[in-house]
Amino acid sequence: MSFERLFDWIDRTPAWVQPAAIGASVLALIVAVRALFLIPLMFKRPQFLLGAIEAILAASAAGACGGFAYSLLGRRLLQVRWVGRYLTGIICVGAYLLPLVLVLPLVFPDMPPSDRGAFNLHDPVARYIWIGCTLFFGLVVGHTWFEATPRSRHARDDSSVRRRSKGR
Repeated sequence: MSFERLFDWIDRTPAWVQPAAIGASVLALIVAVRALFLIPLMFKRPQFLLGAIEAILAASAAGACGGFAYSLLGRRLLQVRWVGRYLTGIICVGAYLLPLVLVLPLVFPDMPPSDRGAFNLHDPVARYIWIGCTLFFGLVVGHTWFEATPRSRHARDDSSVRRRSKGR
C-alpha cells in the first residue's frame, strides 16, 4: 500500500477515527523500519520474523490507543488555557504507553524475569518510572505537536502589550 493510498484512506475515515488511524500507521511504520534491520538475522532465526510481526501489531495497537485518547479527551483539553496542549500530550502518551506496559509481557513470554519486572505496575519503582516517562514525554509531545490555544496566545499577547505600555 502506498503512502498516498494510506492517507486517502485515512481522509475518508470519520474525524474521530483519524487520529487513531494516523497513530497506528505511524508507529507501525516506525517499528517496521526497525524490523528491516533484523532481516539478516531472520534467515538464521525465523522466530525473529514472528517477533517482528508481533512488535508491529503491538505498536500499531498502542498508536491507535493514543489516537483514540486524543479524539476522546485531547481535543477538549486543548481548549484549557496555558496547559491544554501539555495535558493533551500527557493523555496521548499515557494512552500509548499503558497498553504497551500491559501487553508486551504477553507478546514476549520468553522475556527474562529481570526485564519482566519493568512491566509490573504493582512494583512502586516500575510504576514511578512509567509515570515519570509518561509525564516527561507527554510534556515534550504536548509542547512540540500541539499549538497553544488561540485564547491563550491572545492573552499572552495582551499581557505583553500591557507590560510594554506600563513601562513607558
